[in-house]
Amino acid sequence: MGMGGLLELVEGLSAYRSVRYALAAAAPSEGPQRLTVPDAARACLVAALWRGLGSAALVVAPRPDSADRLANELATWLGPADGASGDASPVLRWPESEALPFERLAEDSAVAHGRLRILSTLSRDSRTDAPAPDSAERSPSALENPDTHEGQGPALVGAGHALPGQGPVLVGSVEGLLQRTIPPATFQAGRHVIRVGDTVQVSALLSRWTALGYEVEAVTELPEEPPVHAAAARLLVTERRADGIGRRCKRVLVMLEELQSELGEELLDWIDGVCLRFGVDNALISTGLSWAEHRRRSRLPLKVWELDEVLAQDQLLI
Repeated sequence: MGMGGLLELVEGLSAYRSVRYALAAAAPSEGPQRLTVPDAARACLVAALWRGLGSAALVVAPRPDSADRLANELATWLGPADGASGDASPVLRWPESEALPFERLAEDSAVAHGRLRILSTLSRDSRTDAPAPDSAERSPSALENPDTHEGQGPALVGAGHALPGQGPVLVGSVEGLLQRTIPPATFQAGRHVIRVGDTVQVSALLSRWTALGYEVEAVTELPEEPPVHAAAARLLVTERRADGIGRRCKRVLVMLEELQSELGEELLDWIDGVCLRFGVDNALISTGLSWAEHRRRSRLPLKVWELDEVLAQDQLLI
């Protein structure tokens, strides 16, 4: 539940009406309007201006923690949006990724999903059929001259919530907003919505998903239980292809509790089965401290390296 009642008191102040009028009447060529506001009053002022101006807003914070705090405060002031289910708020927090460019670090799925969710919201708002408020609707509020309406309370736009087509309040840090994202046209072309009750053709659906960048992989099941306690995983490498950047399985990693040059026929058969399932010919076998390479169908004794030797031969882990 928001604090819209308190915002009505703010909207009745002549100083606020002056700021709102200056922002509504400013032309893009005039450049940014600068205003010094105490930290404690920023969320309140932004919430009131968003209500009064009847347009979407982008709020930039210097650091991620500042953006988190400001987004929480704005959500408290504004409450749920009109027509939203549950406690849905018009405030959206644009997340930032901790991975540096070209850093070999997996992208946080929560960050990726959060960005896609916001892009979907912005895309949906940009295609809404509801008309945006025109100047006649806003003239009693956003465009009223504070000098000619001194002492009168403003006519509230949208009854304190989002007007049709108004758009959300997007809050992000400088770091997050500097990170590149999907262009609008590319995002629109990649959108594919399937609803309950839709009839689809599986072959056409898979072809479309493949065109969007998804990869079709066979369902792999590991062979029967190994003769000793062991675990296996794919080792993927990123490479450039004719159609772009992709990943493939280069070898498998097999973790054992004990590693010797002679593993036994049953265990080697199991490792060969794992390689076959994943479509590779080589396995990297390790206990964490000892390492060895195995080629499928080979029964030659393994050459076992200790950890310090592995670090000296980094090509072994590629």
